[in-house]
Amino acid sequence: PANAAFTVVVIARASQAAFAYAHLPSSTGYTPASAGSFNPGGAIRVYRHGVGEYRVVFTGLASTVTSTYQGHAQVNAVGTGKAHCTAEDWGTAASPDVQIWVACYAPNGAPLDSKFTALFQLHHDQVAYAYASHPTAASYSPMPERAWNPTRGPVTITRQAVGDYTVTWSGVDGNIVDGGTVQVTSSAMYNVQCKATSLFSDGVKVHCFAPNGAPTDAEFTVLLGS
Repeated sequence: PANAAFTVVVIARASQAAFAYAHLPSSTGYTPASAGSFNPGGAIRVYRHGVGEYRVVFTGLASTVTSTYQGHAQVNAVGTGKAHCTAEDWGTAASPDVQIWVACYAPNGAPLDSKFTALFQLHHDQVAYAYASHPTAASYSPMPERAWNPTRGPVTITRQAVGDYTVTWSGVDGNIVDGGTVQVTSSAMYNVQCKATSLFSDGVKVHCFAPNGAPTDAEFTVLLGS
């Protein structure tokens, strides 16, 4: 155990988001705990496909997703087992449902079953988000269908050093940055962790690191919200 700074976000049951608390890490095909789960489109199911490998299905939610706006995913491990979880991918898979693929790991990087929370966020005026999919690029605009700036301004991701990035939403409302929260999840099939290290006037700094603590380049998702 170690003292650390952290962020917390509380999501109300509303049409702009779906979320799940996957509370049975060794089970498959179950309905997650209702006290921490919500889907405006219908039911929720969690499937386990192997050690630490999961899929969360939000039934009927695909009607809220378009080719222009594909939404955003955040995942966090739950419990005292020292696990961390990543959002491997998300989408509709040409079905009426939205799915999030989740992978959980032990501190040494080995796959590990874990409880977790999964959030699928739709775009609206109180959030900004991005999917950083080019870990070694010096500076780029993330894929527009997985990025959102409520000002409709550009989103830019800049690699400062190995594992260190800045994400900027041009002209974003200060209330979202200074009066809101930030969440970061490593993405794709990496057993690494990413976290927000600080906020600035129109964005956030992100640091990614390997199981041994060494800085490492990685894909990640980042969400600002108020």
